[in-house]
Amino acid sequence: MKKLLNLNNLWSDALVNQLVDLGVEYVCISPGSRSTPLVSAFHNAEKIKKYVIIDERSSAFFALGIAKKTGRPVAVVTTSGTAVAELYPAIIEAYFSRTPLIILTADRPGYEHGCGANQTINQQNIFANHIRYFYDAGLPELQLEKFQEFRSKVFEAVKISAYSNKGPVHINLPFEKPLERTSLDCELDEDLINQFIAPHSFQIEELNEPEELSTVANQILNYRRGTIFCGIDNYSEEDFNRIIDLAEVSGYPILADVSSGLSFGRSENKEIISNHPLFLKDISITQKLQPELILQFGRASVNNSVLDFYKNSKCSKILVNKFGDLNDPSKTAEKIIKMKPANFCNEILQIIKEKEIEKNTGWLDEFIRLDEKTEKIKSNFLDETDLSFEGNTIQKIIANLPENCNLILGNSMPIRDFELFCGKVKKRINVFPNRGASGIDGLISTALGISAVSDSPTFLLIGDMSFIYDLNALVSAAMLKIPLNILLINNNGGHIFDMLPVSSDKEILPDYFTVPHNFNLAKIIKAAGAEYFSVDYPHDFEQIANVLPEDKKLSVFEFKTDGENSAKLRKQFFEILINGIE
Repeated sequence: MKKLLNLNNLWSDALVNQLVDLGVEYVCISPGSRSTPLVSAFHNAEKIKKYVIIDERSSAFFALGIAKKTGRPVAVVTTSGTAVAELYPAIIEAYFSRTPLIILTADRPGYEHGCGANQTINQQNIFANHIRYFYDAGLPELQLEKFQEFRSKVFEAVKISAYSNKGPVHINLPFEKPLERTSLDCELDEDLINQFIAPHSFQIEELNEPEELSTVANQILNYRRGTIFCGIDNYSEEDFNRIIDLAEVSGYPILADVSSGLSFGRSENKEIISNHPLFLKDISITQKLQPELILQFGRASVNNSVLDFYKNSKCSKILVNKFGDLNDPSKTAEKIIKMKPANFCNEILQIIKEKEIEKNTGWLDEFIRLDEKTEKIKSNFLDETDLSFEGNTIQKIIANLPENCNLILGNSMPIRDFELFCGKVKKRINVFPNRGASGIDGLISTALGISAVSDSPTFLLIGDMSFIYDLNALVSAAMLKIPLNILLINNNGGHIFDMLPVSSDKEILPDYFTVPHNFNLAKIIKAAGAEYFSVDYPHDFEQIANVLPEDKKLSVFEFKTDGENSAKLRKQFFEILINGIE
């Protein structure tokens, strides 16, 4: 017996069923007509959690946040036209941060392209420079072989996104009218329907091919002055534990990027160095600290002092990361090892465990001494500085954050100040940066996505320019009732430029770079239905720790600072540090 169906919806059901079978649990959807078949299919998928977000750019960053927190691919659905282009900033961030997204864009049929049809743009591989895989599905056809091919392509996309080449993938889906499930335009034998839409079970295995590591092991055995740099990456707890094991056996210090998360909750591990971005500013120190070997896990640092130290060190440099990425702006590394950090460390430790290794304790002790002395100079400086200075604000915030919370670090000055003034932290904090491309867009949306799939309190440290950039996300927070605590450092403009050479050109600095906005952000925040707190100094910091995720509300804590004065204080601090570090 034949049954009347809508072909577009049959096609979309096959897609969504395959995604469910492959473990996709979340989708972010923005309203639009051409994507109606996709929306209908996701609506009927009980195993997938749906988030409807009006603004496509915000939706993609929201999905990015979910994927960062879960480590699993998240689907994003848009209609055709400029809605597709709105996804690009988040896709770029996902590409460089190796975050899995499955981009599903509805499209007009091919015959509507190039003839002035409404809401029609060329979507063919539109994200080509920042995508791991692209597939144009073509118009749905009522042929079993076509459906089988379609499902295999969906499997390929998910496999790439989640495992083999982690990052964003793009499936473009042209549909011609009728789009609605109730508009019946084809018929199919009922006993064949399941063959068309049932998922094909594929097995995904994460393979790890061991590298020939004896050469590296011998270098570690023979080079007594080595350093381990731990940059941003999607580390597991096992990764961290094995990296620390390797450091303990080798006697190498670990220079831990603040965004890696390694310096949180491990204050007892003295080999973990957190103040290196500060003491490496001193050229005389970098000339003394000349390593023979640098092992770099994850991405390169974004701190200039650390980058210069890496570049100018005339030594053997080895990059270790799961996908074999060239994370080396200096292009001086001699080898890239494509392995998970934990697997690499286990292999190395296995090779060297029976061999006697002579630690250069003086080498490690010097890094520890510099780390501790820098911390003391920093502490003394902050004690004598106004509490409204961002360095003090950062330390007060850290002191009041709850254990095991999520902390998203906003770009521009917040993450830089956090790196400089944070130091080692006794409590465990789950740190999430958007440092793939380091844009200031989509930060609130990303934080909302992280909070949406977490049981722990979630905090976003953000500057005022980034906050203004993503105001649409406040609407999403209110509509979806997602709890988030925004720590807003408002210095009234882009005062990162006060730290750059352009700051000497006072004629163009305020109008084209710092651009003071003079907005009353409290009114905007309250209009969005969020709770607003103006944090006084030194009071009110304890309010931060009293916000619980079950409250299901958006709270914004505004810290007003003087951007120009803070720039002067940073420069003053750097001078005191250089003069006092030795």
